Amino acid sequence: MSDRPVELHLLRTGSGHSKNSLVRSVLREHIGCADNELTLLRTTAGRPYVGRPTGARIEFSLSHCTGLLAVAVGNSRRLGVDAEILHRRVNPEAFSRFMSEKERADLQRYGLDGIVGWWVRKEAVLKAVGVGLRADPRHWPVPLGTARSRHTTVSRTGVVHRVHDVDVEHYRVAVACAGDRNFFLDTRIHPATTRPCRLNLDT
Repeated sequence: MSDRPVELHLLRTGSGHSKNSLVRSVLREHIGCADNELTLLRTTAGRPYVGRPTGARIEFSLSHCTGLLAVAVGNSRRLGVDAEILHRRVNPEAFSRFMSEKERADLQRYGLDGIVGWWVRKEAVLKAVGVGLRADPRHWPVPLGTARSRHTTVSRTGVVHRVHDVDVEHYRVAVACAGDRNFFLDTRIHPATTRPCRLNLDT
C-alpha cells in the first residue's frame, strides 16, 4: 500500500460551471496555495502538471464526460484517470482498432457489457504512462470483463500499473497508478451546489 491515499474527486459539471475553476480548486486545496500561486502546464504529449508552486510534490490526471469531471490527485506515483457513462450504446467496430488480439478474443467472450469498463481502464493506463492515445493502445492490453475490478494489473515490458475501478451512479471511473503496489482510493463526490462530501467507496 502507498503511504497516502490517491484522492479521486468527482465533480458535477452543470450549466455555468467552469471545469478549469473546479480543477484549480481541487489542486489548490491539495497543495495549500492561493490561486495566483498555481500554474498548470502541459507536456508536449499533453499530460497536465503543476508548474508552480515550484517543487510541489503532486501528480494529477483529469477526465470529463457528460455531466461529470474526474480529478485524480496523488503525491508520488504517476496517475491516470478516465470516466465514461456506464450503459451508453457503443459500436464495437469503433474500439476494435484499439484492441490487441487477446482483447478481441475477450470481447467475443464477454460481449459489449464489458467494453466501457475496459475502455476506461485502457485510457487511465495510457494517461498514467504520460502519452494518452498518442501511444498505440494495442501495446497496453487490459482485462475486459463485465465486473468492476479492484487492483487490476496491467504490464508491458516490465512497466507495471495497478488499476482501480469505481462505479458512481451511471458512471464507471478507472484510476491507474504506476508501480506494482496496491493503492487506497479516497473518493470524494462534489455536489454541484454544496460543499464536497467524502465517500470511501472502496476500503
